[in-house]
Amino acid sequence: MKNEKGFTLIELLVTITLLALILLMVFPSINRLRAENEKSTYELYGKSMIEAAKLYVTKEGEDLTPLGTKDWVGTVTISLNDLIEDDLIDAFEEDGVVCDNGMVLYQKTTSGEKYSYNLTCTQDGEVVYEERNIEEGLEGSNSQTPTETSTYRVDTKKVTGGTIVSAERFADPGDTITFEPIAESVFQYLGSDIKDLEGNTLLSLDSTTTSFTMPEANVIISPKWKYPDKVVMALDESHDTTWTSPKTSGAAMNSSWQSDRHYWGFSIGSTGNSRIDIWTSKNYDLTHYETYQVKAYEADYPNSGYSVDTYHITMQTAVANTNTSWVHECSNRTSVNGAGNMRWVDINLDISSLTGPYFLGFQILSNSHPFQCNFCYATLIGKTYQ
Repeated sequence: MKNEKGFTLIELLVTITLLALILLMVFPSINRLRAENEKSTYELYGKSMIEAAKLYVTKEGEDLTPLGTKDWVGTVTISLNDLIEDDLIDAFEEDGVVCDNGMVLYQKTTSGEKYSYNLTCTQDGEVVYEERNIEEGLEGSNSQTPTETSTYRVDTKKVTGGTIVSAERFADPGDTITFEPIAESVFQYLGSDIKDLEGNTLLSLDSTTTSFTMPEANVIISPKWKYPDKVVMALDESHDTTWTSPKTSGAAMNSSWQSDRHYWGFSIGSTGNSRIDIWTSKNYDLTHYETYQVKAYEADYPNSGYSVDTYHITMQTAVANTNTSWVHECSNRTSVNGAGNMRWVDINLDISSLTGPYFLGFQILSNSHPFQCNFCYATLIGKTYQ
């Protein structure tokens, strides 16, 4: 008969102890390897900044400095934001870590060229990586020889809605800088902020001012562009679209389109909960809009005998890909609740994250008391880009 023998208790304890010792030895190595891998990721991004800066210098060419680049000797700082806006490098956002504070220093001497960078990466406000290769005093510098005049750069920020054309690329403090805003399509120019390379606003200009006095700093002209509002329905104005036949449930609710004043009127005169919806018959591209705003007027039903403090209605707005859904079932919706005499209620729905075509809807939900309500205004409010 074959003799089978298992592990003794002592052997098992020894084995478990050895495994625990091995794990204690391996874990620090794994954590160290992980930290080194993360560091190498940030270092690789820093090297990518330098490669992007080289393309930037080549792209700018003789416009990089007033003396050009061929016979020029000196230093120029290039912000990480410039490289991102010129599509030379992607913004770094990974696993909650953001690397958005950085710059590259381009130095040219009689013996050659040199690139160095500063980069700071944070996670939840805490610094997880920082590399500072630029000597103190050279950050933000823009020096040149053989001139001794302190000359600063004038850059423009790329913003959706239009472009800014500056007459000067370099200037001395006190010089007058003029520029021209060129709007795209229907966008409206609202003015510009003059900022330094760290993003601090030095000057704010309104839409009628297209010049400023050059400060002692490299500056960025940062414009503001407004997409115009779209009036979908308003009193005494032709409505932009028709509205679909109302959807109803519960007690009967009367509804009618007032063609002379361009608004919808609703009323309920019997007991019982009631709900009614109306939707636009066409959809709207919401890409450049930030708010769907509705204004409505609600009041007592004449001689109803009900107290305005005891009956309640709910008004809701929504946007959806179809105009056959119930407003209260839509994921993009907002509502206002009230008890009697809600005069000129504003209902604002945030649509700033939506793009593409959507239908616009409006809903009233009433409890058992009579009321009247007029749905009077519907407006898409355009975004402001800056």
